[in-house]
Amino acid sequence: MRQIWFGLLAIAAGASFVSVGCGGTGTSSSSTGTTTTSGDESSSTSGSGGAGGSGGAAATTSTTAASSTTTASSATTASSSSSGTGGDGGCTTAAECPMVDTECVTATCIQGVCGLVNVPDQTPTPSQTKGDCQKVVCDGQGNGVTKTDDTDVPDDSKACTKDACTAGVPAHTALASGSVCAEGAGKLCDGTGACVECLVDADCASGLCSAKACVTVNGCGPASTMLTAAMVTSVGFGGGIGFAYSPKCLKVKVGTKVTFDGSVVGAFGTHPFMGGEVKNGVKVPAVSGPFIPITNNPAISSKTFTMTSAGTFPFYCDFHALGGMTGTVFVVP
Repeated sequence: MRQIWFGLLAIAAGASFVSVGCGGTGTSSSSTGTTTTSGDESSSTSGSGGAGGSGGAAATTSTTAASSTTTASSATTASSSSSGTGGDGGCTTAAECPMVDTECVTATCIQGVCGLVNVPDQTPTPSQTKGDCQKVVCDGQGNGVTKTDDTDVPDDSKACTKDACTAGVPAHTALASGSVCAEGAGKLCDGTGACVECLVDADCASGLCSAKACVTVNGCGPASTMLTAAMVTSVGFGGGIGFAYSPKCLKVKVGTKVTFDGSVVGAFGTHPFMGGEVKNGVKVPAVSGPFIPITNNPAISSKTFTMTSAGTFPFYCDFHALGGMTGTVFVVP
């Protein structure tokens, strides 16, 4: 009888174990740790022990959590899809709009939309040619047109011209001869638009104007050379004087006799006497004048020349001219 009772208890205990097995364990850690979500479904791995009712509640909780997770995931996906980049907002300034290839049309940005507008009529364009007596303006239709502008006077950078515009044409009129100017070494206008150093000998400190420039001849100038009153005079060279003429510069009246004295025999052989001057380090023989032809006879030591006409008559030693053995006779009326 006792054996039968224990057998019934054993059967009853077995039935209770099976019921728990179907509902899962009452321990939430076992149920939660084995819950898996896939889509809208959830599954639980059953454990052992615990009451059947409690196991069912645990499974329900797991399913709800899974459902909540799925819903949250879906919400996240929806939020991501709705963020996007949005549409094009358009321009904010005209600088963002395409450039135009004319100075008479400008770009605009109005309410985010790029556009073009014509520059007002008669507005000068930014690019102008200075000094061409012309001006480019806009016509109000997006085009540039050229107009006469006599205030756009050209400058030829010459002191002896008057710059002007005449009906849109540049003009450079020469100032009168003798007008005062200041350009380089020049101080007088020559009447052709050039500023020159001199027009006549009196314009020069040296007293000699050649090719509109103040010059000296072989280092001599008539203004700085004293007039010799005597009608007979002499110039020494060689010997004790050395490689030079003394005086180097001489001014005499027409008809004066000038003797070149070498003081020693053979002086003209050692220092051949030649009419001409040294220019820029080059000997330039005279083509006319009292000192032509060359005097180079070694048998004589002196020679006299009569100055028959007014003028400037330079001379040099043919052997030693580049060393400074030069001079000039100025003959005045």
